[in-house]
Amino acid sequence: MVNTAEHLAAARATLNARCNTVEEAYEFMLAYAGQGLTSDAGSSKGAQVREYLGEAYVIQGKTTQAKEQLKPGLWALMAPDCTTVPANGSIPDWPNCAMPVWIQKQRLTFVMPPVNHFNLVVSDGDPRILQFEMRESTSYDKTKNLNYAYWQFRPEGVAPYVRGIVRPIRCPDAAKPIAGISAQTSNAVADIGTCLAATGGAVRQAALIPSGDKDKDKDGHAVWIADLN
Repeated sequence: MVNTAEHLAAARATLNARCNTVEEAYEFMLAYAGQGLTSDAGSSKGAQVREYLGEAYVIQGKTTQAKEQLKPGLWALMAPDCTTVPANGSIPDWPNCAMPVWIQKQRLTFVMPPVNHFNLVVSDGDPRILQFEMRESTSYDKTKNLNYAYWQFRPEGVAPYVRGIVRPIRCPDAAKPIAGISAQTSNAVADIGTCLAATGGAVRQAALIPSGDKDKDKDGHAVWIADLN
């Protein structure tokens, strides 16, 4: 039986937290702007501004931020054929099939060059969706409207999650269209076909449909390795 009072209380708490994030970001950036700086060179506050922008942005994405989140720290994104999980944070000792990324405050950063930062949303629902904002990525074609990339994420264990199965969500086959998804005319992200999704529900539906390519349909793993400190 649904407890309406509990749902309302949870919704109010979520709304209050998001409003606080926006208000905090506004106050910080107002103070930063008052310094009259022409760039963030020589100032550690510039990075904080971008971090606040990231926190404020993710609440406006096409998917809803879940209460359950990934554990902050150093993660390994492991290819489907990768069988050796890194034992510690010494990246030079990692197998070549494991990609190091940092996750902190709803931001994901690829550690290896080229360094790319992505605002990250971990959605509710089944399957959970990882939404990456692409506009700061070096692989993003700014002449196109591909603002997000999506992965399906099936966590193993309880939150904060330290492990899960991941797979990029690819555009549906033209012969099997999904309502709310339309094709793009160019490939803005290497190795992933591009399309426009009007709703988070359409993305989730695409996640449930195999691509038909046995190599593309293989699952990878995301594994938490070490704390940020």
